[in-house]
Amino acid sequence: MQNLRVAVDVGGTFTDICIMDETTGLIRIEKTASSRDPIDGIMSGLAKAAVDLSTVALFSHGTTVATNALRWALLGLALVYELVQKLIPALRLAALTPMQRFSGFFAGAILYFLLMRFA
Repeated sequence: MQNLRVAVDVGGTFTDICIMDETTGLIRIEKTASSRDPIDGIMSGLAKAAVDLSTVALFSHGTTVATNALRWALLGLALVYELVQKLIPALRLAALTPMQRFSGFFAGAILYFLLMRFA
């Protein structure tokens, strides 16, 4: 009988597994070390929690790895933007329309990701 709900969050350091038994309402949490390949951390956590996949009614997966990478990349872009503003006072980005600023920011974000990827 499929009576378990499993939610997994893969982070940079730990993979968290939350298991809820729909029959009893019991909730268990397991934590295992994340690995280079996220599926290894997930399978390790499921084994540690003794989850039989044939009893899983719902499996939900999320990741903080991508969220954190995006957050740090955007913070880096904001710092670069601030540095450019201070180093080149003649640059008046405030005179640009919001759409022009967004387009420039988006182009900068793509450039930043490309530079980080191939650096």
